[in-house]
Amino acid sequence: VTPNIDRLREGGRYFPNYRCAAPICSPTRVSLLTGCMPLRFGAIDSWKQLAVVEKTYPNLGGMPSSVPQLGKLMQQSGRRTG
Repeated sequence: VTPNIDRLREGGRYFPNYRCAAPICSPTRVSLLTGCMPLRFGAIDSWKQLAVVEKTYPNLGGMPSSVPQLGKLMQQSGRRTG
């Protein structure tokens, strides 16, 4: 029984298809939060592999805070996020 999820579904939109940008967590999260390809921010592997990311893409040890992200854009439009 999932009353909260059911309530969200009733008031939301249904997207039956989804394509992820990568088969691992960090790059997929980057694409979901920004709408951009993860390679743009050097997200080619898990952020735990920072040595790999830093070696391949210097100065990109994570997603820059200046990049607009879905949660912040929703907050700016008056929505509450968590």
